[in-house]
Amino acid sequence: MPKWPVGHAEIAPYIAKAAEQLGISSKFFDPHAIFENRGVPVDELVDRKSEILQTKVFQIAQDIRLGPKYHDELGASPNLRIYHHLNLTQVRLTSNGKEVSHLDCATLNGRKVQVRAKIFALCCHAIENARLLLTSNDVMNVGIGNAHDHVGRYFMDHTHIFASRFIPSPEFPAAYDRMYADLFHLNANVGFTDDFIRKEKLLQYYCRFNPVYMDPRTREAMGYVRDGFMAPGNFAYLRDVATMLGEVGGVARFSLSRTNLRHIQPDYYELEHRLEQAPNPDSRVVISDRRDALGSLIADLDWRILDEDVRSFKLGQERIASEFAALGYGRVELEEITRDLVESRVAGHYHQIGTTRMSDAPEDGVVDRNQRVHGVGNLYIGGSSVFPTAGYSGPTMMIVGFTIRLAEHIEKQLAA
Repeated sequence: MPKWPVGHAEIAPYIAKAAEQLGISSKFFDPHAIFENRGVPVDELVDRKSEILQTKVFQIAQDIRLGPKYHDELGASPNLRIYHHLNLTQVRLTSNGKEVSHLDCATLNGRKVQVRAKIFALCCHAIENARLLLTSNDVMNVGIGNAHDHVGRYFMDHTHIFASRFIPSPEFPAAYDRMYADLFHLNANVGFTDDFIRKEKLLQYYCRFNPVYMDPRTREAMGYVRDGFMAPGNFAYLRDVATMLGEVGGVARFSLSRTNLRHIQPDYYELEHRLEQAPNPDSRVVISDRRDALGSLIADLDWRILDEDVRSFKLGQERIASEFAALGYGRVELEEITRDLVESRVAGHYHQIGTTRMSDAPEDGVVDRNQRVHGVGNLYIGGSSVFPTAGYSGPTMMIVGFTIRLAEHIEKQLAA
């Protein structure tokens, strides 16, 4: 499988800019520094106790909505026109297929518009980017950028399953408790070192620890009580209150865990296993024969799980359990992870990745290292659809970083 054509050194400055825009620390690979920056009491983390375990920390950006953040700046720009409710329906190429001539757009009330420009960039997420390229096939009958049959393929998400439970000892570091770390706008998990991943030929994996303070039925009753507080004559509401009163200790500990910056020991942790997917050409966006309200063909998703994905879930859980037992952190009540279990429980995170993958050679992908569609001089693709692999973390940081890089590249092209 061809590797990323862009290396870490080249993208690092743009990732640092992305961190600044999102208001988070750029010390991504130093969990202690991130914890200390947020004021989290740092117990001894697994990195200092295990040769194969590693802390994976996710920072949660606060109060960042890009629309409100850049609304005034975008509105004041003399070089921008922003249109709402105008839908792209077709990308139209010149007769020789070497450039985009214009875009066909339409509104739901029947208005049709053509958009012309020197350079075009599609930033419509992985499913829609692929759909637009595949359905814009009046000049190239296989779709734009699809001469080598890569458009729509290699769809990936960050898969996760819930399996097994972990009963902690007092030695288990509170920093890994999902609800406790969330109070500090962090998400701390346990994964593996790069050396161990390479040695075992694993996909990137980490485990999240979700605290359980009460029977799931009591937690469900709490939600009903909250939602049905003002509903008149709701006798089910009284049953839910009774359920809560039957486990008042668990309810109290749960409530304290959400309001105090101190750790409240749960009854156990539900293990949430998270994984990057292996790139799979058969996991793909395809075009159906159905049409939407604008008359455009609708995309279907054929999302597939490989044996390699199942193996990484299984081995990841087994090694977490054995290492935690050796460290005295507690014990894991294991469920066996099989393909049937994975397929019955797996879910994604709406992290749509792949389908217009980046490559140096046209026969290996859809866009080049600058995110320009191979063979089309003025068409670029933005977003995580250009990523050749998924990694284990959310794609937002990389999307923003690569978008800043793409913007600078287009600016230079326009100035040339």
